[in-house]
Amino acid sequence: MLALTRIQRQAEWRKYFFEEYSRPDYLARSVTIAVDAEFVVQSVRFNSSRFGLIHYSRGKGITESFAWQDETQSRAESGHGAYYHTDGAAHGSADSEKVITDVLSAVPDENFRNLTLRFAKDTDTKLRYPFEHYRLVPVRTSGQIHVLRYQHAKSRPAPEEKYVADLILKSLNPVFTARMTRANIRESLHRIVYTCAACGTENSLFNKTCSDCATVRPKISTGVVFRYSLIALINMSYAICVFAALGFLLFALLQVGKTYQSLH
Repeated sequence: MLALTRIQRQAEWRKYFFEEYSRPDYLARSVTIAVDAEFVVQSVRFNSSRFGLIHYSRGKGITESFAWQDETQSRAESGHGAYYHTDGAAHGSADSEKVITDVLSAVPDENFRNLTLRFAKDTDTKLRYPFEHYRLVPVRTSGQIHVLRYQHAKSRPAPEEKYVADLILKSLNPVFTARMTRANIRESLHRIVYTCAACGTENSLFNKTCSDCATVRPKISTGVVFRYSLIALINMSYAICVFAALGFLLFALLQVGKTYQSLH
């Protein structure tokens, strides 16, 4: 059955990939739906491993079509009696009825069938893709979808020499140090992002709903959150330095206190 396995962002557009694998790494059928920022369908691409590929674009009709070579064509073109299937494209266009019928034999539901068929019949029709009805699912034959990821900070240029002295003086100010430490911790934690299973938007882990489509954040196990929190902790460079410095100062003060008491 076709299942939503990928969501690809291209500027204001999104592409939803519904795929069916008959065996590992072999795509049997697929439907790719491209939508704009308002989730209005802009194109639908049907791909059948048996009959070929056909692409419908809004207001233009069929903009791409080709069939796969069959066994007879491949033998004739290669000049050999043996046939080794290479999934090459044939010279002619695909039979749209055969392609669509084969692909839609594995639809996830009737609403999906009606949506894609209506667009194929009339590409001028304004249709909305119901993103709230479909969720990303793992591809059992080729791994799984990772919901969380950590966005590492981009490297920043070194400060100019004339600003180094100012930074050193500011660092001696406890208020400035506290603010910088708090900002460093927040920035590092907010780099833990999750991918919305409905629209593919990346959101901060602290967002309870998706910033684009308002879909509720998926349930994530405590162990996974803890693991990514450790990654965030490692990247809190400024905060770690501050806490290390405070720890060293506290240790030094305690040692001085002990030494003073032993002398008296």
